[in-house]
Amino acid sequence: SHSCAGFTEEMMGNLDAARSHHRAALTDARKTGDVIAIALALEGMGATLIAAGAVAQGVKLLSAGLAARELAATPLPSGERLDVDRALETAAARLTVAALDNATQEGRNLGIDAAVEMAFADN
Repeated sequence: SHSCAGFTEEMMGNLDAARSHHRAALTDARKTGDVIAIALALEGMGATLIAAGAVAQGVKLLSAGLAARELAATPLPSGERLDVDRALETAAARLTVAALDNATQEGRNLGIDAAVEMAFADN
């Protein structure tokens, strides 16, 4: 899937390729209306932004994806949890506690549509 490929590219440091994969995954997921696929793509894009140094924005997208999962009552599978935890650890090392909390809250309150728009903004 595009999301799996995106996480792989991100781990290898190929952030432009990762971004492309996550955007393609988002586009596909929006067409089908699959909330969980949208959530995964948002989490992937968030992780990519964190790796690229746009840490607060990445945390917002990641948090929006996790909030969407909660609304759908579908928790993060353990395999994907590793990618999300890795990204959040990086974010925690680069942001103050207050900045991390703010970005997390903003992301949780974004809603899917705003989060998807943010994922397609030039960053």
